[in-house]
Amino acid sequence: MRTGDLIDVRQAKYIQHAVCEDQWPAGTTFEAFLETLITIVDDDGSGVFVNRRPAGWRLTFAAPSDIWEGLEGGPVIVVVYDCRGDRLVTSFQPPRGIRYVDDNDQVVDGIWLRRMR
Repeated sequence: MRTGDLIDVRQAKYIQHAVCEDQWPAGTTFEAFLETLITIVDDDGSGVFVNRRPAGWRLTFAAPSDIWEGLEGGPVIVVVYDCRGDRLVTSFQPPRGIRYVDDNDQVVDGIWLRRMR
């Protein structure tokens, strides 16, 4: 890999948050990281927050990090999806927990469609 090479956002977020920042447990594979995100999006117990931002509409899924909380992780995993771009924006464990979702300067209008259980 060289400077300027394109990288899949899923791989970039895995490297950034799971590997470099230790938000996921040590040894978490890329496949396990992705499975975590899929589980959160599919789970009826996950919170779903929709919001408008300057770049367009976003969906944020949130669930307790539980067994996926690493040494530098947080109490919640968020998965942010860009509706306009039809793509993953990010997934990480914010130190502020669930407050990151609805108490965020980038959110113009937002509402919980389903609260996290």
